[in-house]
Amino acid sequence: MTHSHAELMEQPLTVLVVDDDPAARDVLVAELEGTGCRWETADSGESALKLLRDRYYPVVISDWIMPKLDGIQLCKAVRALGGPYTYFMVAAMRNNQTHRLLALDAGVDDVLPKPIDKDDLASRINHARRVIALEASVAAAHRIASETQTRLSDAQKLLMTATQRFEELFDGLPIACFTFDHEFRIREWNRESEDLFQTQPFMAVDRQVWDVFRSKSKKPWARNHLEGVLRGEVLQGVEWAMKRPDGHTCHMVVNIFPLRGLDGAVRGAICANVDITLRKEAMQQSEASMRRLNEIAMELERERLKLQDANKQLEHLAVTDALTGLRNRRAFQALFEEEFAKHLRTENPLSLIILDVDRFKNLNDKYGHTAGDHVLRILAEVLQRSSNVGEYPARYGGEEFVIVLPNVGAELAFERAEVYRLALESEDFKYSAVTASFGVATASGRLTDAKKLIDQADEALYEAKRQGRNRSIHYRQMIAERLSLNTRAA
Repeated sequence: MTHSHAELMEQPLTVLVVDDDPAARDVLVAELEGTGCRWETADSGESALKLLRDRYYPVVISDWIMPKLDGIQLCKAVRALGGPYTYFMVAAMRNNQTHRLLALDAGVDDVLPKPIDKDDLASRINHARRVIALEASVAAAHRIASETQTRLSDAQKLLMTATQRFEELFDGLPIACFTFDHEFRIREWNRESEDLFQTQPFMAVDRQVWDVFRSKSKKPWARNHLEGVLRGEVLQGVEWAMKRPDGHTCHMVVNIFPLRGLDGAVRGAICANVDITLRKEAMQQSEASMRRLNEIAMELERERLKLQDANKQLEHLAVTDALTGLRNRRAFQALFEEEFAKHLRTENPLSLIILDVDRFKNLNDKYGHTAGDHVLRILAEVLQRSSNVGEYPARYGGEEFVIVLPNVGAELAFERAEVYRLALESEDFKYSAVTASFGVATASGRLTDAKKLIDQADEALYEAKRQGRNRSIHYRQMIAERLSLNTRAA
């Protein structure tokens, strides 16, 4: 059973607490009170791995140091199991850069410092909830992409089948047929043409018509007649004669029809030649064959358009959030990393806004998830409508959105956040008034890690929530205020 991102954010998480010290387990379980989580415990890495093989735990919090199978080894074993994503935290007294890198290299998502702080733990649990929900959204997008790829493969098979049918039918026609394109170059040359004109395909294909028939002025191969066909005219029932390589003169009747695509545009022409003695019978066969050939040509064009549509849909799904139509998290990440690299090269400013709908869960509880989806769609429209050229709004996940602001400094970034916030505040969302809290961060010369800029904006967002919601806070403003408070307290 699949769930939406919002549903996954609201469901209680089951946390597996792993520690060989009973007292430490009890302390961690006590700190989980109030986080909305369920929990189970394991007294060793081995027993935890046995539980994880039998069922899925969204979150694992493991002590780092344990006998036999420690926290890092347990994480590696969990990653090797595969299946739905498990958010893995290790609790450790040691939390320096070297140990953090060791943990991250092993697949650990977060290092939880000891002693455990309840508020810190709650914040990290909420972050884990978002990551798990986003992983579920990505998995759903992968399923959709896989289904689209299957449809694409089916369309390609149909196209190949139709092409083969066209070639077999064309080559097996009981009359001498060939096609030419807008440059008057022969493209197909069937077996009857080989026999009638005593000319092999390699001697005709890719050569211009009048070079093959050694006539550029006489009907039907005069240039003006062929140009008329390519404009949509039909050259029908024209008698002509050709001296074949064996010395015999062959008298024929030719019909030349334009070949059209589904849009009605002429793609080329097809010529059908019959012996003059078989005129009546050949004319009937020619007309029927031309109709069938045109049907097959149109079928080929239809399959080509299906293939084109499937490719466009696949490209669109890869970068677009299905609900809001904005860039999805993956597209945002690629764009943000590209802009951050550009910022490092040019030292031009780069700002990031993260916004989160205030009390979104209450709205879902009161009006239902359909109303929640409606609000997110309208919110996305407001962001698009309010954005300047060169600003890139995207859905980060759930009710959280991001806006990348290349070449925008701290002061202007804060002003732009207020423009977005006031636009949302004044929008009619049908169900109830909707506001959002905004966190803003601007890359400085000392910041060389793109993730840290996201973390700063996220921290500013949480400060906006803490101060009462429906407000914008810049990370620099928040840090300055904290320093001022600390100075006064000192």
